[in-house]
Amino acid sequence: MKIFANIPQGAKILNALKIFKKPRKLIYEARARGDFETERKYILESTSTWGKLLCSKLGVEIETNVIIGKSITIDELINEEGYDAVFIGSGAGLPKFMGIPGEQANGVFSANEFLTRNNLMKAFRDDYDTPIHQGKKVAVIGGGNVAMDAARTALRLGAETYIVYRRSEKELPARVEEVHHAKEEGIQFHLLRNPKEILVDENGWVKGLRVIKMELGEPDESGRRRPVEVPGSEYDLDVDTVIMALG
Repeated sequence: MKIFANIPQGAKILNALKIFKKPRKLIYEARARGDFETERKYILESTSTWGKLLCSKLGVEIETNVIIGKSITIDELINEEGYDAVFIGSGAGLPKFMGIPGEQANGVFSANEFLTRNNLMKAFRDDYDTPIHQGKKVAVIGGGNVAMDAARTALRLGAETYIVYRRSEKELPARVEEVHHAKEEGIQFHLLRNPKEILVDENGWVKGLRVIKMELGEPDESGRRRPVEVPGSEYDLDVDTVIMALG
């Protein structure tokens, strides 16, 4: 088995770790003192099944700086390199926004950018210069696993954090354990709520989020009950950062 990654750091499992799991400081300290067994132990405690596979002795090979389709094609992998199968696990593509007023304000992030800046570019570390806006009150829009990752990361950066999701808890697409951990850590869930506008101050920074209450109607094409706005139910959340974790 071989994994092709399109970034130089692709072989470093640390880049895929969520900073809310085993503190990275402990991992870096173990590596710095040459205690690779402890480093491996911490990584195994912090990462996913995929990461555990990479950390194991199963002989998985990793090649970085490879862009499939440019550096090498899938046809070449099969016909010339002798691979029997190719799995494309490219993850999320371009970030998705809602198209509501205020989305261009300072303090609005896509979850892709927010997590990349923290996990890959190490904005959470004092000795790195990666710029990141560490809000005091953060609203994460969405209900999937990435939304939970973004919310829990913001929490560990010191923010009071909210999940805003337009359906009920039953319809949350995130894994049950992710929701459980988020609640356990104190993240507040504003369910059956949908953003209408990001409020912006005179300097162009987020100063709030206007949401409207929703109720569930008939099922849509996904099989889930369609959220319907409740007229006249808008109210404002006091936040200074909004993270879009949609689709």
